[in-house]
Amino acid sequence: MTMETDDTPSVCTGTLAALRALAAEPPVSITNALRATDAQAQLLVDLMTPAYHQPLLGRHASLIPSVIVETIDDLPVPGTAFWAKRCWHIHIRASDPIDTQNFTVLHELKHIIDYPLRRKQPDRLSDSDWETLADHFAGRMLARESSHNAWDVGSANKPQAGQWPTTKTGGAS
Repeated sequence: MTMETDDTPSVCTGTLAALRALAAEPPVSITNALRATDAQAQLLVDLMTPAYHQPLLGRHASLIPSVIVETIDDLPVPGTAFWAKRCWHIHIRASDPIDTQNFTVLHELKHIIDYPLRRKQPDRLSDSDWETLADHFAGRMLARESSHNAWDVGSANKPQAGQWPTTKTGGAS
């Protein structure tokens, strides 16, 4: 779920721009969009690898500082993404298991990545297709990180299961 406001930025920098550049034009098909999604997931895994000592999803803060993740006690859905106060926000349900929260953050991040593309031609793909892409991105990210860590099982540097650095708040905003 992504909420919009009138002051959503049209220009971004850094990691978010690099991820968006991999799918700069509206997709001609869901297959084409899935290929771009795979490339985006691979790029983000590659960018996160140098911070290998940090928990998987804790690495986003330095890569994408314009995204703030917060856990919300009474959120009626697993997560939502929206633009407010000059940055992107992802709210995730505090009561969900960590694996669900990790998947949800990545799912919502894909919606943020796709936001300009989706606005450019909103009818190119269905809402269901956009949700499929977000699920695919989250699944690929988690699978790639898991396979990346598998070869290093005995290492003291292997990151432990982690979550996004979050701010705990009392209710949905």
